[in-house]
Amino acid sequence: MSELLKDFKDLYDVMKLCYQCGACAGKCPIFRRYSNFNPRRIMKKLLLGEFNKETLEEQQIWFCRMCSACSTRCPQGIDVGHVIQQLKHLSIRLSNASAERIKSQKVVIH
Repeated sequence: MSELLKDFKDLYDVMKLCYQCGACAGKCPIFRRYSNFNPRRIMKKLLLGEFNKETLEEQQIWFCRMCSACSTRCPQGIDVGHVIQQLKHLSIRLSNASAERIKSQKVVIH
């Protein structure tokens, strides 16, 4: 796990259950429209320790609308939407998220 994601230590035990079946992406309404957003790919980067500041600056995590379609479809019961929400929080905390990007979110980030 990368240094950047030490905050995810509590989520890591859950995330490592992901076996990359792709059910999350298959159910995701955003992925169906914009193939550059892929929840499975985000999980893979996290699991392989490939998530870094540059990755947080990419728009991918901000496409997620927290509809929970990915989470309800996951055969391992992983709340993928919650993981992506935590990435958004991390991006905000590290000041990688522009005010414009944060305002564009239809779902309130808790």
